[in-house]
Amino acid sequence: MGVWRAGDALFSGESLAKGFGIALLSSVLPYSLELLALRRLAAHVFGILMSLEPAAGALAGLLVLGQRLSAPELVGMALVVLASVIVLGAARRPRPGGSDGGSGVPEGLTPA
Repeated sequence: MGVWRAGDALFSGESLAKGFGIALLSSVLPYSLELLALRRLAAHVFGILMSLEPAAGALAGLLVLGQRLSAPELVGMALVVLASVIVLGAARRPRPGGSDGGSGVPEGLTPA
């Protein structure tokens, strides 16, 4: 319905420029920055930071838009972040009796 009512206004220079800016700021820029961070950070650190993304979004919603989350939403978000930290922390620990002798270095690679 909105497209029919807006008509030619959707194709004005201002509307197209705003749409392009929104596309860059909401998709292209964050994705590009995530790829740069993935190249520079250890995978487990990157994973933990990515799990914090919903919390950062909720904080931005509170500060910029005045949106407040309910208690169940806050608990759910905290559980997701906690689960990610636990899983990534457990994945980093060397397994006892593993083929790497507990050094944490995969088989076939030498420690630096």
